[in-house]
This record gives sequence, structure tokens and C-alpha cells, in this order.
Amino acid sequence: MKPNAIKGILAILLILSGTSLGKTPQLLGTQSIGDQTVYAYQKNGSSKLYAMDNVPYALCSKALCTIDPNNPKMSICICPIYGLKTDPAWQRISVGPKSLKQTQPTYSQNGQLKTVVSNYSIANTTPDVKHDLSAPATACLFKTKTPWANCFGIRCKVQYQADGSPQAICQCPLVKSSTFVSVGPKNTSECQQPSDKAWSAASTGQGPDNNYILREVYKKNS
Repeated sequence: MKPNAIKGILAILLILSGTSLGKTPQLLGTQSIGDQTVYAYQKNGSSKLYAMDNVPYALCSKALCTIDPNNPKMSICICPIYGLKTDPAWQRISVGPKSLKQTQPTYSQNGQLKTVVSNYSIANTTPDVKHDLSAPATACLFKTKTPWANCFGIRCKVQYQADGSPQAICQCPLVKSSTFVSVGPKNTSECQQPSDKAWSAASTGQGPDNNYILREVYKKNS
């Protein structure tokens, strides 16, 4: 990864993280299998998080999801797929709640992607990390508990579009809270959506941890 590109990425993550450096996830260990490397992290005995590279994944951080009319506890999110061999190296690094083995995609008999897991990364934050260092995450605050889609770690079906590019169709459970963080809304006025829609988002605690881990892994790969 080029030094100026990694500096731009680190600048984004520093703005997004907002986590207290005294209470950050700690690296438990690293393992490499072929061209894939996984970094296991944990904070204060909580569930482990895994940063990994070269694993195709769905990135739902900007998705505006549709609440399932047949199941009001679920949402349907259409998400781009990153981590492909044709993507730049920095876009192939992601963070998720499942191990490297559990995050592996599945393939159909003809070699096309069949399913991928929804991980988190900043691959969709800017088309040019060298020049655009904006921090797009929006903290949404409501007076009452509002639904948002929690796609983190969900296995999604892959659908190929007319141009041959893959996209993920994810069924994500809905969570209700008065605050959440999402890359989808461009500003706080876009936090509120129609009753049949919900932003793909993260809790105010999970978001900073994910960004901290990404920043640490980018440092190791710079």
C-alpha cells in the first residue's frame, strides 16, 4: 500500500473512531493462511472481533434498507461487495465478528460468488483516499427508539447484475435504540426515514471499536 494512501486512510479513521485510547480492543494474535491474514482483537472480555484481508465481503454501511413487510423484525439490504482481487489492497481489509473460517464466501459450481458475510470497512467512504479525507459517519439521535439494520456478521446471498458485477442481498435484523452511527445519512436531517425504511448502522460503541481496529491493521500493512 502506498504511504500517501495509507496516511489518508488513517486520517479518516482518526476522525471516525472517537474511542478512548485507554479502552481500546487489544490484539490477541495473528494468523496467515495463504494470501489471507486475520488479526483477532478483544476488549474487556467482550466478544472477539476479527480484521482480515483478501476475503470478499458485503459492505452495508451506506445501505438504506427496506423493512420486510412479512417480518417487521427484519430488513432487506442491498450492499456492494468488496475484497475482490481486482480491488485495491486497502479495500480488501475489513472487520467482522466472525472468524476467518466463518467469514469465507461460498461459490457456485461455475465459480461465481454464492454468499458473502457482511463486514465493516471504509472501502466506500471515498473514491480517492489520497485527496478526499472527509469523515462521512453521522451520529443519529432520536427522542424515541428508532429501528436500524444490524448487518454486522450476516451472511448474504450474492446476486449478479446485468453488467456482471456482484451485489449482496442481506436480511438484517432490526435493532431499536435512540442513537446509532451510520455512514448512510449525509447529515442528521437524513437520519429520519419513512416507516418502511431503516439505515444500516452500528451502535455508538461498536463503531469506534471497528475503526480503531482498522486503523491498527492499516498501520501494520503500511
